[in-house]
Amino acid sequence: MKIAFLYEGPHAVHAAWAKSVNAKFIPKFGAGCKKGSSFLSRLVRIALAPAKLRQIPKNTNVLLLEGGLGFVVGFLFKKIRKKKVLMIASDPLFYELKRRPFLAKIGYFMMKNFDGFIPTSKLMSSLIPFKNKKIVHPFAEVERFNKVKVDLNKKNIIYVGVLNKQKGVDRVIKLFLKLQKKIPKAKLFLVGEGPLKKEIEKINNKNIILTGFVKNPESYMKECSIYTNLSRLDPFGVGVVEAMVHGLVTIVSEGVGAKDIIEKVDKTLIVDSEEKAVIKILDLFSNRIKLTKLSQKLKKKAIEECSKEKSIKKFKKAFYSFI
Repeated sequence: MKIAFLYEGPHAVHAAWAKSVNAKFIPKFGAGCKKGSSFLSRLVRIALAPAKLRQIPKNTNVLLLEGGLGFVVGFLFKKIRKKKVLMIASDPLFYELKRRPFLAKIGYFMMKNFDGFIPTSKLMSSLIPFKNKKIVHPFAEVERFNKVKVDLNKKNIIYVGVLNKQKGVDRVIKLFLKLQKKIPKAKLFLVGEGPLKKEIEKINNKNIILTGFVKNPESYMKECSIYTNLSRLDPFGVGVVEAMVHGLVTIVSEGVGAKDIIEKVDKTLIVDSEEKAVIKILDLFSNRIKLTKLSQKLKKKAIEECSKEKSIKKFKKAFYSFI
């Protein structure tokens, strides 16, 4: 059986999944296809679909798509070659379609005959209007982030990822400014790059530390006891799980897919506003025993649920069940 993987990045997790089924990697969709690209620019690049179809070997039996940019290629592959098409659903495609009813009709029509969808969280699964789907959680670098212990005495919080509104970084800033009124010495570490960076610099708050992109975010994680992600949409959020493995207590919004793991430990760590996040953080900072117990439980659950071996095993099971 010949399998092709049409990738956009690829994400390290998706690449490992594709390698596990011996897929042939098809080059990225086109120049400028990066994280954070606008929905409109993604639509423009979809026009490349016919040319991309020609790059897929003729003897391909299964086409595995990495997210939304490939769905037109998937439609053409299914229509013309009449072979299997599967999609890893871990990007904003279905979220964006839900907000645009006219485009949704077109997109759903083109994807309705796909053989299977592999969403990375219950959140992503809820956005897919088809029944042939099986959730597979991504894996985290468990061994790497399990090496360094956190200092739960430090009343600092951290976010690691793209600095944009989709990831809710503006919400994290609001959260921190409220928290700082109660705990003046608290610090917020923002690890990453993104369009909000210049706006954040204008706040001119010495306790908001912008690190830029770093290869070792754990060097900043060990300075904190709380990790927060208040995304409007984060399909999963591997950084959340890595923080859990590290021993940080994670507080996330309803828009974060990794809440699947967190809710198995404590549902109150999932909040629907900055205000509730502040209340939760203050509660934890005032109760060291509770903070420590949560840290231990979250760490254990993340290691159990998101090891590379377990994730790949579940992916292969889901993949082959569809074909």
